[in-house]
Amino acid sequence: MEQILFKEQSIPGKSVPEPASILGLLTVGILGASSKLKRKSRS
Repeated sequence: MEQILFKEQSIPGKSVPEPASILGLLTVGILGASSKLKRKSRS
């Protein structure tokens, strides 16, 4: 049973980005969207 679980975890080809990079991209996207909304409301 342990060997099967180990084999499933070591599947090559799936690269998962770091959680910090995902959070960074989300933050940049949210900041960009909010600044765009602020510009629309001013004009």
